[in-house]
Amino acid sequence: QLELESNIKILEENSFKFKSNQQLFEQIQIDLKRISHERDLAVVEKKQLENEMELNREKLLKYEENEQKLIKNIEYLQQVEQTLRNQLKQSDDLNRLQTELNVDGEQSQQILVTELELLKEEYNKLKEFNSNLNTQLQEQIKYSQD
Repeated sequence: QLELESNIKILEENSFKFKSNQQLFEQIQIDLKRISHERDLAVVEKKQLENEMELNREKLLKYEENEQKLIKNIEYLQQVEQTLRNQLKQSDDLNRLQTELNVDGEQSQQILVTELELLKEEYNKLKEFNSNLNTQLQEQIKYSQD
């Protein structure tokens, strides 16, 4: 009987340990499911982050390509600007020379007009003098024939 009581006590203890272990096992299974779920979420999040990183890499490459295009465009526009500035300077120089030539031409024209007037006056004086000489000559011829 003592042995039976001892075995019953051991059986009760083992039953208690079994129930405790069973509860512990169930808790471990619950924790395992929770951890597995968290792991799955972490894997999904990692994949999403990897996809975002890849998209960001692609965007960065596009931005770098666009930046290079813009840099080349800026350099080209700077060259065009310099060319236009040079052409503008040449045009200004030509305009200045043209203005100087116009002024010189106007001055030369004024001088020519003045000289032409003087020559006309001289011509008229010579013409009058010649006419007077012709008149005198005709009178002399007339007197000499008489």
